Amino acid sequence: MAFLADHWSEGKYMDEGNHVAKIVSVRMFTYTSGGPGVEFKLINAEKREIKIGFSLKETALWKLASFVAACGLTKEECRDYNSNSPESHNRLVGRKMNIVVVKNGKYHEVDEWSKLEIGQPATEEPKLTPPSNPTLVPESEPTREPSLNEIFGEDVPF
Repeated sequence: MAFLADHWSEGKYMDEGNHVAKIVSVRMFTYTSGGPGVEFKLINAEKREIKIGFSLKETALWKLASFVAACGLTKEECRDYNSNSPESHNRLVGRKMNIVVVKNGKYHEVDEWSKLEIGQPATEEPKLTPPSNPTLVPESEPTREPSLNEIFGEDVPF
């Protein structure tokens, strides 16, 4: 059953960019396709919010595992994290992480997340590299193929 209060919002959404965000609520749901999902509501220091959802299908759990790691849980702590259990997801409420929000068409969405660095204040802008910035590799001098004469000398076998 879905309650309207689970979808209520004051319209204060996060802008594009880097944010330190805190998980304030979690809800489990069923996609229209019938698959299970979980949605986390995040807020930043300005009390702006965004939601991020994850499929709970076996083949998609890697993405949730990455998110949980960014919340600070270790692999050992995740051994008893049951993706189908609301109690497991509720363990993340109150945890903070770095996120990158991008505009995807009409809506804003969380595109990237990472663990808070030790000593990073909870209000400091995270130092994340935007995913659209490729690493540039310097071009090298073009190489020239050696000629047959350079390889075989004057005794070219054909």
